[in-house]
Amino acid sequence: MLSNVTIVRQQGLGKTAVRQDGIAGLVADGVALTNKVALETPFVVTSLSEAESLGITEQYDKTNKLLLWHHISDFYAEAPRGTSLYVILVAKQTEMVDSLAVSEGAAKKLLSYAKGAVKLLAVTSMSDDWDAAGDKVTAAQALYEWASARNKPAQILLEGRKFTYDAYLKLRTLTANRVSVVIGHDAAVAAEDAAYANYAAVARFMGRLAAISVSRDAGRVRTGAVNIATAGLSDGKKATDPDYYDDDQLSAIDSAGYIFLRSFDGMAGWFWNADYTAAPSTDDCDTIRMGRTLDKAADLARLKAMEWLRDDVEIDASTGEIAPEVVRSIQADIETAVLTQMSEEISGVACTIDPAQSLWNVDKPLVMDLAIVARGVIAHMKINVYYTNSLSDD
Repeated sequence: MLSNVTIVRQQGLGKTAVRQDGIAGLVADGVALTNKVALETPFVVTSLSEAESLGITEQYDKTNKLLLWHHISDFYAEAPRGTSLYVILVAKQTEMVDSLAVSEGAAKKLLSYAKGAVKLLAVTSMSDDWDAAGDKVTAAQALYEWASARNKPAQILLEGRKFTYDAYLKLRTLTANRVSVVIGHDAAVAAEDAAYANYAAVARFMGRLAAISVSRDAGRVRTGAVNIATAGLSDGKKATDPDYYDDDQLSAIDSAGYIFLRSFDGMAGWFWNADYTAAPSTDDCDTIRMGRTLDKAADLARLKAMEWLRDDVEIDASTGEIAPEVVRSIQADIETAVLTQMSEEISGVACTIDPAQSLWNVDKPLVMDLAIVARGVIAHMKINVYYTNSLSDD
C-alpha cells in the first residue's frame, strides 16, 4: 500500500440541533420600527442577527431605554442558532396582567399566531415591578389553561422585576403549576443603564430551557455554567456586594420558589438554582421539567390518537363493545409514539383502555389513561467522610 496521510473529517464546532420543544415566545416592551416591526403584531426571528436586521440593535435599546435586544441576545446566548423565537411588542408602561389577559392580551395573540408551536413563553416589562399580590401569576396560569384547552400549552416565565426580599410572595404556596418567576440577572447588563438596574434575565433562562430536553432541570450542573461574570438579583444587588444575601437568605428565596443564579464554593461560574413553578412540592408539576414532560407526552398521544378519529373499527359481537384487538392496537400505537420520541426523557409509559366501552353514542368519547414514569433528578446529595483502618473488605 502506498504511504499516505488519511484525513478524517469530524464535527468540531459543537453545533447543537434545534429542538422543537425549544421554540419560544417573548412579550416585551418595544417601540415600533417603520415598515419593520409594529406594536401588538407578532413576528418570528431565528437568530440575533435576524432581529438586528429588523433594527432591533443594542443602540435601539439604549435610545429607547428598553431591553428588547438584550432579551433576544440573552435567549440566543443559550438557545441554538436557528431556534424560532416568536416576539410581540407592547407599549411601554403596559401592565403585565394586561399582556397576559385571556381576553385580548399580547401573550394570547402571540400563542394564537404561533398555532401551538411555542412551548416556552417569557413575559417581560420595563416598568411593572414584582409584588406580593399574585395577580401576575394568576393571570399567567389562566392563560396557560386557555392555551392548553386549545392544544397550545406553553410554560410561562415571568420577569420578577425589582424583587423585594422583605416582602416577597411565596410562590410555593400557590397553585400555578405552569408559571415560574425569574429574579436573577447579569450584573453587567444591570449596570449599563439606570433603567436596567432591576431587570431579570428571564430570556436567558428561557434560552437554557430551549437548549435542553424537556425532562432536564435547568439547574443541572453538568450542563455548564451561564456565561456571565457576575450575577445579581433584580433588586439591584450583585453577588460581589458586601451586603449581598448569605446562604441562609438565598436558601429562603429558593424555598419560596424563585429562580436565580447561584454559585458553588470551589467551583467557577454561575448556575441556575432550580426550575420551580409557582406550586407546592406536592404538585405533580411543581417544576418546569415535570410540566414540560407531561405536556409533550400528552401532545404526542393526542397526535397519534387523532389518526384513529372517525375510523370504523371492529365491535365484539358478543358484548357490543369495542373489540379487544382494537383496544390493543390503539394502546400500542400511542405507547410507541410517546416512547419513540421521548425515550431519553421518560422512564416508561403505559396506555390503558377499558374495553368495556360502547361506541354507539358518538357524543361519548373513548376514554383512555396514559401513565408516565418520569425521570428523576438528584437535587441533594450527602457524603459520609471518615477514617478507616483499612480499605479491604475482609
